[in-house]
Amino acid sequence: MPSLSPGEIAPELIYGGCLPAEKAWNHTDWPLAPVSAAVPDRHMLVLGLTNDQAGYILPDNNVRCIIADVNGEVVSLGGRAGSTVVNGLHALIESVK
Repeated sequence: MPSLSPGEIAPELIYGGCLPAEKAWNHTDWPLAPVSAAVPDRHMLVLGLTNDQAGYILPDNNVRCIIADVNGEVVSLGGRAGSTVVNGLHALIESVK
């Protein structure tokens, strides 16, 4: 099942493996299921805009709120981009099931 992403999305948001609270920047767990869990009987391929055209989409629990030496956060779409996109993709999948 192909899907599109409005930016360069972290693979763990699609396939799972977000950092647990003890390793995440803000020490909270990522509460959402990976997008691929919505269609367990299919293979999922997500195509995102590349070359930082719209920025990185990272898990909310691992985005720093200050400019740091980590490139991902500097060019991220924001601290809630991950949950916004994942919730949107889950809703889109549910609407066509």
